[in-house]
Amino acid sequence: AGQLYDEIIKADPQSELAYFNAAILHERYTRDFNKALRYLQAYVDSRSVTPDDPVFAKINEVNAAKAADEERKRQEAERKRQEEERRKRNEELLKNMSVKVTELQGTMTAKAHCFDPDFADEVSMILEQAGMVVEMGEAEMAADIQTLLDGYIPSIEDSVAGCAEAPAPEAPPEGAELPPEDGELPEGAALPEGGEAPAGEETGGTEEPAPEPPPEDGGE
Repeated sequence: AGQLYDEIIKADPQSELAYFNAAILHERYTRDFNKALRYLQAYVDSRSVTPDDPVFAKINEVNAAKAADEERKRQEAERKRQEEERRKRNEELLKNMSVKVTELQGTMTAKAHCFDPDFADEVSMILEQAGMVVEMGEAEMAADIQTLLDGYIPSIEDSVAGCAEAPAPEAPPEGAELPPEDGELPEGAALPEGGEAPAGEETGGTEEPAPEPPPEDGGE
């Protein structure tokens, strides 16, 4: 179509319709605003025009459309730039989150006695979810998960800071005998009369033979 208008203008430089139609073609369809303005300027140069000629209103219209298109492109470029920056931030956040999740899991395990069971269950669920996000590389969810973690970290740190070490098992008094293991008698204890050795106790030898009966009288 553009070539057709060029041929018309070449054949009839005074054809107002050809100049305007060519300008509209490039303004609205090819979005080549500079070419549309060149057709309008060629129209002005091809004849004597007055200040109120419609061509000047059309020039202003094309310039406004050009400015709007440039602003749209600028905003689109800015949106893409921000998306790229956000993607990079989330990827970095995901890497740091992997380290933090491992650290918190270690704390929750080593200091389990410091936490309320319900609170520990909540944190465990969040850490599990965070671990899945890290494992699957879902960078878009990194910021939301980090926000959840940030809500629990102060409480975790406060619980650990205000918690004593877990008590160690009490050692037996000096000189005291250790309790017997299952199936063993304490040292010096005797079996009850007619009783059997507890299960698992070794007798330490083979069973003794029964005594022979005495000889009968009247052999002489």
